[in-house]
Amino acid sequence: MSRHRLLESLFEACAALPPEEREAFLRVRCAGDPGLQAEVLDLLARDASPDTPSLVPLVPPIERPVGAAQGGGLPASIGPFQILRRLGEGGFGEVFEAEQQQPMHRRVALKVLKPGMDSQAVLARFAAERQALALMDHPSVARVYDAGQTDTGRPWFAMELVAGEPITDWCARASASRRTRIGLMIAVCRAVEHAHQKGVIHRDLKP
Repeated sequence: MSRHRLLESLFEACAALPPEEREAFLRVRCAGDPGLQAEVLDLLARDASPDTPSLVPLVPPIERPVGAAQGGGLPASIGPFQILRRLGEGGFGEVFEAEQQQPMHRRVALKVLKPGMDSQAVLARFAAERQALALMDHPSVARVYDAGQTDTGRPWFAMELVAGEPITDWCARASASRRTRIGLMIAVCRAVEHAHQKGVIHRDLKP
């Protein structure tokens, strides 16, 4: 891997992490190369500056409405969806269970960018995730239904709500046999293979 590609890869990975976790991550990934670590930290600092364009462009960023304010607490609704409860959160996004009434009734998982996480790099990663999911067409990959922005300019997308539990928890609770566990992993691998065939590499798989 070229140094530029390595720098870009580390920058992307760090941009998705909370700021307080970045230096520890880089100490491990840049062991023996303090210059590389310094370059990545410099890119992150310059990316966070509102006056400095991103030096490592990813995909075109989501445009924020002029004068959009930062988001506050849990909204009553986002787009056509009524927010029911928070399901979880990641490095830069929150996921809610939400309900759509019109033009059809359904419950969805709605992912929205966290307030304040609106640097160009993070917006680009969010847009890339949304686009990647929209390309998927596989029974083991959640479908994207809709996308947009909140009144305060935070991008969101609504996807298929899948009720379930971590695969490791289910296997332990069900005392699943080795054959069953292997069968589940084959199903997971087929879904990941589908993503690979669409040109998408998932680097953060969880149970």
